Amino acid sequence: MSYVLTISGENKVKQFIAECVAKRKEILDAKLDTADETDLPTREAIMDDLEFTGIDSDGEYCNGWGVTDHYDSDGPLSLTSGTDFIIISFGWLRRPRMDRLVLFKNQTKNRDHVYGLYFFYA
Repeated sequence: MSYVLTISGENKVKQFIAECVAKRKEILDAKLDTADETDLPTREAIMDDLEFTGIDSDGEYCNGWGVTDHYDSDGPLSLTSGTDFIIISFGWLRRPRMDRLVLFKNQTKNRDHVYGLYFFYA
């Protein structure tokens, strides 16, 4: 299975990373801890973790991240299937090239937003 963030999910991930950066700066500026062995989360690291850990029975991904060597994020990053990401299951079908997967958003007269995916096969 593969996961693709929606616009809502992208925004949540960006906000979470920004909060981690701010907390790390605050801790390091106060000289409360070091960050020698801790990397801040990136979008790629979060997506890799989502792929590795998967989701729970409610369709949610929830994980906290370290910001310094001894301090964690204020709260976990929580993403919900269908709202923050979509699940793509390929089964026996040819797998699309994920680097060519495009999420688009259109505004229509009857709906606020319509989301869709274009797949490009290798």
